[in-house]
Amino acid sequence: AGAAHSAQIALPWAHNIEKFEDVAETVDVVFVLLTPDDNIASPRAPNESKRRARQNVIFELGYFYAKLQRSGGRVILLYRGHIELPSGISPAQ
Repeated sequence: AGAAHSAQIALPWAHNIEKFEDVAETVDVVFVLLTPDDNIASPRAPNESKRRARQNVIFELGYFYAKLQRSGGRVILLYRGHIELPSGISPAQ
């Protein structure tokens, strides 16, 4: 009789996500630093570029907004200069 084998697909990002989730379980407050690392342009206006944060930072921001409850004040967003902010974010004045 042959032994049953389970196939596991190794996703290149899965290990990083698991590490991220493990560390995320230990935090009570998060500081998210948005820096204008990426330069983007719309196909409709290629000469009008904008600066935005890296997409992994935006992902982490959303993760912690969900985990720590956005209205609780435990996700602190820091940015400086001209940077495109994710929709739905209104910084304190």
